[in-house]
Amino acid sequence: MENAEFDTDILQRRGLDPHIADYFRDAPRFQPGRNRVIVYVNDIRRGRINTRFTADGALCFDQGFLDAAGLVVPEAKYAVAQTPGSESCYDFVKAFPGTHITLKPGREEVRLIVPTVAQRLAVTDFSGFSRGGKAVLYNYDLMAMRNQARGMTGSNFFTLNSELGVNAGDWIMRSRSYAQRQGKSGFRNRHLYAYGQKTWPKSGATVQGGQINIANSALTGAPLTGVQVFLSPH
Repeated sequence: MENAEFDTDILQRRGLDPHIADYFRDAPRFQPGRNRVIVYVNDIRRGRINTRFTADGALCFDQGFLDAAGLVVPEAKYAVAQTPGSESCYDFVKAFPGTHITLKPGREEVRLIVPTVAQRLAVTDFSGFSRGGKAVLYNYDLMAMRNQARGMTGSNFFTLNSELGVNAGDWIMRSRSYAQRQGKSGFRNRHLYAYGQKTWPKSGATVQGGQINIANSALTGAPLTGVQVFLSPH
């Protein structure tokens, strides 16, 4: 939309400031102040963020926006002072060359393409986990079916998936098995796996031993009997 013309008389009759015609004349833009918009960073949706826009409708990279979008806070020299009492915006494009900003006011969206160095490392949050204590658990999934046709002998079918576990001393032990019975035959039992695991939250390290699956993106699901240690970002 270029050089759009607005009927200021209609704007006045609807209780709107005629000066907004000049604001939106050249192109669609966000209104100054805070708006809740959907933010994408490198095509990954970060959710709806309470975002501030400057007097000319530009995106303000303030501390709150950077935290919510998972972006690195630039050095203090890139801070741009705003109105007295308001939080400073950062010249993010200057701090991280290659940043591309796309504003879509009609869809309430902000799309950012940023360099890898401009994104914060993922942080593993262990605050929702508890340590210590002892527990024994038993999980099961039982299914029973019977097939019966008119004039014919019926048949029964049972399956049982079960998991036995123990928690003690910040260790977890798990053992899983499968049982099946069809018709008049007896149950057929099959042991699936058993392993022990311990995690050290402060170091982000986990050790597993027993019948386990490889924690590797290229070999996901590959079973082995042994020990593995893997680290999480923290």
